[in-house]
This record gives sequence, structure tokens and C-alpha cells, in this order.
Amino acid sequence: MEKYNPKNNKKSVVIHSIDGKFIGEFDSVNKACKTLNLDSSTVYKILRGSAKSTKGYTIKYKI
Repeated sequence: MEKYNPKNNKKSVVIHSIDGKFIGEFDSVNKACKTLNLDSSTVYKILRGSAKSTKGYTIKYKI
């Protein structure tokens, strides 16, 4: 069994525009935020279901 490593606790996210066009897949929320100039707290709200979109993007965890 591997030891817990907090750096390996990343989840990939998939981003689409509001009209459904695929924008990209990112290894982590932070990479997506830096690339698309998004606020990470708003992105986490979308992932939790508290918000629906930000700056014309919808975001979901990759399954």
C-alpha cells in the first residue's frame, strides 16, 4: 500500500463553454484557473454545485 501523498490528491477537471463547446481538460483546478484566468474559489463553488458557471464556462470533475 502506498503512503498518502497530498501532492497526488489532484483531480482532473473538464471545462465546456455555456453552449456546450469543449474547451479543455486540465490535471488540476489550479492549472485550469491559471490558463483561463478564473477565480479558484468560484470554480470550487461550481464543482460543489453552489454556482452554475463563471465567465461563460461550466466545469466538472473528470470521471
